[in-house]
Amino acid sequence: PLTAPTPGRAPPSPSIYIVKPGDTLWRIAKRTGVDVETLVRLNELEDPNALQPGQRLILSGQTTLSGQPLPTSTPTPILCSLGCATPPPGCRIKAYRARLDGMPLYVLPEDPIYGFPRAELWFCREEDAQAAGWVHWTPSGPAGP
Repeated sequence: PLTAPTPGRAPPSPSIYIVKPGDTLWRIAKRTGVDVETLVRLNELEDPNALQPGQRLILSGQTTLSGQPLPTSTPTPILCSLGCATPPPGCRIKAYRARLDGMPLYVLPEDPIYGFPRAELWFCREEDAQAAGWVHWTPSGPAGP
């Protein structure tokens, strides 16, 4: 059977909400923790502002009100997780090897030394540079863990 969600917890799948007088989709979203866009898609609402008291809204599940499956999102690939030879748009973390010992270092655009070293590789996310074994270089030397 369909049940109303417990406040502060993710709704069980599937669950419904009964619209009360004065409810808006935004208030329902805030109360249930389900974003407005999801409520519109699940319930195939042509006019999200035309809610009626007593109307049943689906809060979760894999299908819409008419039983159509929801589209699944395609994950966006993470660029340069292992480093790129040239920087894709938006990827600005420079990685280079130290001259003396070959230590793998990276600098961020906000670092004062950013303009000095020439990049051998580029990363889009700092956590990818770290996962690949590169160390953040600061004016006072390698950053600690």
